[in-house]
Amino acid sequence: MKKISLLVGLFFSLNLLSQTYFPFPTSSDSAIWNSVGYQFPAFPLPSTSSSTYYGLYGDTIIDGLTYSKFYGNWTGTESAFNITTANYLGSYREDTLKKVWCRYPNDSIDILKYDFGLNLGDTFCFYPYSQPCGYYCFPVLLVDSILVSGSYRRQIHLGYSAGQKDVWIEGIGSIVGTWDEPWCFVGNFEYSLDCYIENSIQVYGACAYGTGITEESKKENNFKLIKNPIVSTLEFDFFTKKSNQQFYCCIYSAIGKQIYKSTCVEGKSSIDVSTFKNGIYFVSIENINGVIISSKFIKMD
Repeated sequence: MKKISLLVGLFFSLNLLSQTYFPFPTSSDSAIWNSVGYQFPAFPLPSTSSSTYYGLYGDTIIDGLTYSKFYGNWTGTESAFNITTANYLGSYREDTLKKVWCRYPNDSIDILKYDFGLNLGDTFCFYPYSQPCGYYCFPVLLVDSILVSGSYRRQIHLGYSAGQKDVWIEGIGSIVGTWDEPWCFVGNFEYSLDCYIENSIQVYGACAYGTGITEESKKENNFKLIKNPIVSTLEFDFFTKKSNQQFYCCIYSAIGKQIYKSTCVEGKSSIDVSTFKNGIYFVSIENINGVIISSKFIKMD
């Protein structure tokens, strides 16, 4: 029963930490997605033949509504997103219900690309734009959270037949079919999101296929626990991209209740947890805007 309680507490904690909604970027956010194609069983393919760079540039008005325009570069012509050589692929907008609608060049109606208001047991239907997948509807199998660049974002898992799947991350989109790739296997070929960059900052992914961003902007927030599980002293080392700010070291219980908060600085820190009950906790580095980095630890005697 104790193990079950800890797991339930962990599940609610992860969802509690992801209550801030992350909307989709607009053209003013300078967002770039890098999608990489993989061939089975011989993968990955060389980046020079399989990588696509998508980016936002400018707005357009359609039926009185504002859409952000997205473009694409393919490997072989560019090694990063370049608007001067990119092809216009379509436009999108997000409504107040957390739905992202796409208007592709040859369509006269909006196509629902994402619905971030979905919950467990809901169903989403994929429109077969420029792909052989067909029109299929699949259930939401899981809704959880993922730590992205120091903050928890809602993550929606959709289940397909024959082992195919898709995962959506708030404010980023699919980790399988970014904008115009198929969500299904095409022969033995599949796509994967390698990297997402916003305002020149690497937000998600490895960015292993070339992006045009500087090494400084690619630095990740870093948090390292010295020991885990912990008996009496929580020791850790952290670095963030957010220099010259006031940081707070906070500890939360497995159900998301804050039980400790103190100012701290980048580098090595320690917190006395000897009076804590045995169980799962979260330690987070925060500023006035919220969580920057978070990690789980176990307290035990």
